[in-house]
Amino acid sequence: MNRLLIIGGLPDQKRRRGLGGATVLMQNFVEFLDEQKVEYKFVQTNRYFNKNGKPNSIKNTLIFLFQFICLLRWSRIVMFNFSDHATVKIYPLLVRISKVFGKKVVFRKFGGSLDLYLQKYDDKIKNKTFKAIRRADLVLLETKASIEYVCKNIGRGDNIVWFPNVRKKNNLRSSEKYDKRFVFISHILDEKGVGDIIEVAKTLPDGYTIDFYGPVKEQKYENFDWEANNVRYGGVLTSEEVLTTLIKYNLLLLTSYYREGYPGIIIEAMSVGVPSIATKVGGIPEIVCDGSNGVLVEVGNLEQIRASIVSVTQERYAEMRGVALHCFAKNFESVVTNQRILKTIETLQ
Repeated sequence: MNRLLIIGGLPDQKRRRGLGGATVLMQNFVEFLDEQKVEYKFVQTNRYFNKNGKPNSIKNTLIFLFQFICLLRWSRIVMFNFSDHATVKIYPLLVRISKVFGKKVVFRKFGGSLDLYLQKYDDKIKNKTFKAIRRADLVLLETKASIEYVCKNIGRGDNIVWFPNVRKKNNLRSSEKYDKRFVFISHILDEKGVGDIIEVAKTLPDGYTIDFYGPVKEQKYENFDWEANNVRYGGVLTSEEVLTTLIKYNLLLLTSYYREGYPGIIIEAMSVGVPSIATKVGGIPEIVCDGSNGVLVEVGNLEQIRASIVSVTQERYAEMRGVALHCFAKNFESVVTNQRILKTIETLQ
């Protein structure tokens, strides 16, 4: 396959910025293309647009469009890799331009929250978004719930393929011994359930450890006294540090309130044998099987979160750890999935 133009975001390791699941997943796919010696060019959107899909400046918008159109003329297939904001605010214009140039279009949507995101827009914006998605020759969606939602709203499903969140296979493993160590790795804000975990931590018996990692995204946590609340904060991790940090713990906590697809951190945790305690939101119930490779709790239910933590024993931990490793190898190891998607894209040539 040759002359593939890719539009999307990549991690900025130097500034530890742009390290969300979407950019890490994009980096994974690009590295796979390098290994397969695919001829491609990349336009990095997070150099020109902020996380809300808005341009950093008029100058950046013009530079982006100039670069995009120049490379569009070179390409045979253009692949857009967007989350919610860019899907609504950037993609409709870009797919229109691509079709004017007669290009085949692949649209890849990260996450599983498009239905929730579109609720704040009127029917005009919704219809514009669905029309743009329908124009793609191939649509790649992360969750099965997203596939059902998009099929219903664009009136077709023949161009839609399941492309789950994946990660590379690794040789790191969590400890086989259960020593009551729990970890949260994500953005530090209450939308991710940080406040709930802190409240639960105050009620736990002695011997439990709960550590937080991730960029602080809510003002009240900027000068927060973590240790006074029976938890610790370890700062921001680079993508390379995530796995080596995870293996120091027994279970991952991710008690989000909404807007989750297949969280990359849950998949990374499974890859090293760390089960998850997570909420029943978005695509999480599709990848965390309650009582098997983790525990599912209701959103905002502090009693369930606490009960899930204190109910873990050495025997139960060992069982969930083993299932988590098996689940990752079977469903979320990147090579097999990336090969399948690349073959599907090649059929468009």
